[in-house]
Amino acid sequence: MNHKKTLALVFSIFPSFLLAAITVDGKLDEPEWQNAQSISDFVTVYPNDKSKPKFKTEVRVFSDDKGIYFGFTNEQPIETHTPLKHPRDKWFVDADRNFIMIDFDGNATVGYEFSVTLGDTLRDAIVTNENEMSDSWDAIWYAKTKSYEDYWISEFLIPWDVAPMINVEGPYREISVSLARWTFSENEVYNSPGLNFYKSPFLSKFKKLQVRNLNTQKTRIDF
Repeated sequence: MNHKKTLALVFSIFPSFLLAAITVDGKLDEPEWQNAQSISDFVTVYPNDKSKPKFKTEVRVFSDDKGIYFGFTNEQPIETHTPLKHPRDKWFVDADRNFIMIDFDGNATVGYEFSVTLGDTLRDAIVTNENEMSDSWDAIWYAKTKSYEDYWISEFLIPWDVAPMINVEGPYREISVSLARWTFSENEVYNSPGLNFYKSPFLSKFKKLQVRNLNTQKTRIDF
């Protein structure tokens, strides 16, 4: 069988796999996003008055064999978008930013932060002892942002092998998350489930979330 016929056979056998591939590009246009879990109960935590945010934020979440996907839709007029680039892992930045903190085991022992600025600068860190942060941890994960007229989007892929996890039996894994948004033009932070990082307890108050348990990691080496 020649090369062209082989490719044709592959496409005919695996069309659903090819169509199911997610491209992390800040568009959220794949059909998987339409049926994903939705989270929108954000409140203002800086200033820490728990008020309704000026701008709505919706986060969609789902998982596949590659990892866990998060898609933020951040309502905000384009003239107030602040898309500056910064060095990786920079703590304070003059830009809009989305944050994900995940406790993969749901036991409040360690949380992992993944954040991206509107400008595609990444930061990752570890949270222990409720709210002690260390940026000495780096991992391979993916995020991309894109501006639109009345909103901006950030799209994340957190691979299953990004951190060690307790093996879980069954079709679902329960994780804990804290989702946040820094709106630079308003100097405000919005969070779901309404947590302020500077207030303890923090890590043990994360929101419980179920994702499909497709973690197939068997062994892992960290450097």
